[in-house]
Parts: sequence; C-alpha cells; structure tokens
Amino acid sequence: MTNPVTSATDHAKQAAHDRSLARLHELVQKVVADDYDAIANFGQDRTELKGYLPVLIDAIEGQKANKDSCEWFVSYAWGDNTPQGRERDKAVNDICAEAAARGIKIVRDKNEIKYGDSITEFMNRLSHADKVIIILSDKYINSQFCMYEIFEVWKYQSSDSFKFKKCISVYQMQDVNISDLEGRIKYAEIWDEKYKKIKAKVEERGYHILGENGPKEYRKIEDLSRHTADILKVISDTYKPVIFDDFINYTFDSL
Repeated sequence: MTNPVTSATDHAKQAAHDRSLARLHELVQKVVADDYDAIANFGQDRTELKGYLPVLIDAIEGQKANKDSCEWFVSYAWGDNTPQGRERDKAVNDICAEAAARGIKIVRDKNEIKYGDSITEFMNRLSHADKVIIILSDKYINSQFCMYEIFEVWKYQSSDSFKFKKCISVYQMQDVNISDLEGRIKYAEIWDEKYKKIKAKVEERGYHILGENGPKEYRKIEDLSRHTADILKVISDTYKPVIFDDFINYTFDSL
C-alpha cells in the first residue's frame, strides 16, 4: 500500500524540479536571444541561481544515461569490391565516425559477428534496436539477410508505419527506384518468385524437405513476397535528404 505522506512529498519534489527546469529553460532562451538586460535581472538572488545547478546536472546526466542505454544499428549490403560497394562502405564508415564523435556506438554486423556466432540471433537483436540506420541499395533489397533485418524491424513495430518510420533512418542510394508502384513491384516480384519456386518444390517433394528449421525461413520468404512493397512504400513516402551530409545531420541532430 502506498504511503500517502511519501507520495505527497515525492510529488512536491517533482513539482519543484519541474519549476526549476522551466526557469532554466527561460534563462537559456534569453541567452539565445542575446537579451542581456533580461539576463542581468534574471534571478538576482544568487541563491536562486545556485539552486538550479543540481537540477541542471540531473537533467544532463539523465539525457546521457538515456543516450548510453540506446542501441543503434546500421544495416547495409556489404562484401563486394565494386564502386557501389566501396561507396556504401564509405557511407557507413562516415556514419560510424559521426556517431562516435557524438558519443553513440553504432553496432555494425561485420564488426560484431564473429566466426561461430548466430546470424539469426544478431538479426533478432537488431529488430529490437532503438534506431536502425539503413543504407538502401539495389543489392540490399536483393539480399536475403538484409531484407530479413528490415522485415524483422517492421514486424517488431507491429507493422505500424508511424512506429517503423520513427525507428529507422534511411539513406537511399542512386541505384534504387521505389518512388512509384512499378519500381516497388519490381522488387516485390523478386521475393514472390523466390517464394513460388520454393513452394513448388515443397508441393512436389513434401513439407518434410524443409527440414526442422526450414519452415520458419519459408514463412519469412512468404512474408517478404507479401510485404516488400508495403515496407518500400513507407520508405518512399518519407521525405528524406538526398545529399549525404544532410542525411547525417538529419539522423543525428534529432537526438
């Protein structure tokens, strides 16, 4: 049972804390506006100003704790030494460098997964990330692992377009065109063909041919055949930077 005296005390402390933060915000606004007369007259009682310091420290520490507890991932297609592949690698290197400068660690599969580790477990971890930065390329949409990653994020957000958009930050490479239905259908067809090909083999040989773990993968490919166009529609419908430097600012300045 809650102690009413304790509850009232905690409520009063929280209210005082909130008032102090509001006064701090007011002071910051005056500094930003270069309103020196107002600053000079603000909190002339030095005791009052000193009292804000612990509140400010608590607020900063709280923000730092939130940032430290967040887990950010980058999802992209890698492994090809082509001009496009090197461009994607450079983009991810730049993103990770900017994140490090801001005190954020980006989890990157090629650095995180070691020989013997489970790729499936890593993808499950990624699906629960606070933020996933996606370098969307033609190779990405054709990649089974990449599309599993983005689908798991979409599914974890309960297929809710608003939640999904909040969780991801997408930089779209020039080799991808998903701005219209025809472009999105082209990629959906890839996964529909994969699904129909496996389905035909299952119908010919029997369900047992999938083995013990195959049915789960089979269902994922079926899900991609159904929802690739939906996922790409959410991405294409989001206004996002075209210039890479603008994308970096857009991604990190929202913190």
